[in-house]
Amino acid sequence: MRKLLRTASFRLTLFTACLFAVFVITTFVVSYWIAVRYLLERVDGEITWQIQMLVKEYQAGSLNSANPDLVEPGTYLLLRDSAGRSIVQNLPSGAPVRKWFQELPPKEIPIDHASHKLRAQTVLLPDGTQLTVGQDLRDLEAAKEFLRQAFGWLLAAILILGLACGAIVSAITLRRVEEINLTVGDIINGHFDRRISLKGTHDEFDRLSRQINLMLAQIEKLMGGLRQVSIDMAHDLRTPLSRMRQKLEGARNRATSPEDYEQAIDQALKQNDEILETFSALLGIAQLGSGAYRQKFHEISLSEIFEILEETYAPIAEERHQILFATIQPDLQFHGDSRLITQMLVNLIENAIRHSPSGSRISLILSQRMSGMTAVITDTGPGVPESEREKIFQRFYRLEMSRTTTGSGLGLSLVSAIADLHGIRISLSDNHPGLRVTLEFPLPISQSYKKPSTLPIRNNLKQLR
Repeated sequence: MRKLLRTASFRLTLFTACLFAVFVITTFVVSYWIAVRYLLERVDGEITWQIQMLVKEYQAGSLNSANPDLVEPGTYLLLRDSAGRSIVQNLPSGAPVRKWFQELPPKEIPIDHASHKLRAQTVLLPDGTQLTVGQDLRDLEAAKEFLRQAFGWLLAAILILGLACGAIVSAITLRRVEEINLTVGDIINGHFDRRISLKGTHDEFDRLSRQINLMLAQIEKLMGGLRQVSIDMAHDLRTPLSRMRQKLEGARNRATSPEDYEQAIDQALKQNDEILETFSALLGIAQLGSGAYRQKFHEISLSEIFEILEETYAPIAEERHQILFATIQPDLQFHGDSRLITQMLVNLIENAIRHSPSGSRISLILSQRMSGMTAVITDTGPGVPESEREKIFQRFYRLEMSRTTTGSGLGLSLVSAIADLHGIRISLSDNHPGLRVTLEFPLPISQSYKKPSTLPIRNNLKQLR
């Protein structure tokens, strides 16, 4: 019960009930005033009608003490002549009377059966006679008492129902919140595969649970990646560090000339550069995962980037006795970071050139489709087995055939990180023979584009190379 009373839903329901009670009180006060005014007007109308009737009877000479049937039950009459003598009365002459409507409390009406207020009016006839007519307010007082009691019960019912509804709603809310708390507690205790159950109601709790589940899946993925990266770093960096140490120890024990020491230092520096390059790649992937680069996105020309890459890498492929050709649809634009897009394409092109034998054909294709732009990079090299295609984007993962070549195994991981940052979908397929890499770009924001200068793209390419 203590938890129930502390829930935000219970306090909100109680606050709503209080607001509704204030609304009901205000409505009752206005309605009560209107109803009382209406009943008083009915009484005043009855008094006015009685006065008109009694004036006619007096003028006809039939209003006297010998004719008491002229006064209805609940009506009080006082008729005095110009000298103040009572002619007809069942209202004491001592009762104060005025020429306008007034209410006479019981203590001012010394009549045993008049236990309620009277409402009276006095008129002065042309001959100086004074006529006072009063009406018992017993029915009006009963109606007022009924309205007050009805309002009291209604207000009590509203508060009780409000508290009951608050308790029920809070219990339901508390149950859902406790489910989330228990699941989060299990996750804190190391059960990263736990997820919050969905009720299928598509309400705010289901939407919140779905978002939390997506967040947990992403955290589990990142934690798994971090764990794997730590293991891979320890495994991959141990080899160059051990090799560096062996060479430095060998130089210290066997070097006989300054040239031997210089050679050992040069080899150590080369190994150190490889390690620094690995750490730089890891740092770049981590920065891409944070999404900070999105603030630097702008309109870039994909067609221009592909043309420059073809111009740059065609001679390199020719030196390796390979053929690189491109089919590029002009004036295609994209919203992103030109340096990162160039880096992604450079890694894919260099990967195709490095792992393809002499005589291979490498193609770059950029085209516009209804669903967006598509870039395809193909080669006729050995390709990638289907079972390995998803793994090659993992950090430090290298195919068995690639372990004899230089590299840290982070190039394609960087490609995947850049693609995720830009919302680009990457798919690998067989090129029969070779590998076919397809990049599906999302639709551009705008179709209007002014062709930029190629200098920034060329500078980026020089820095990447």
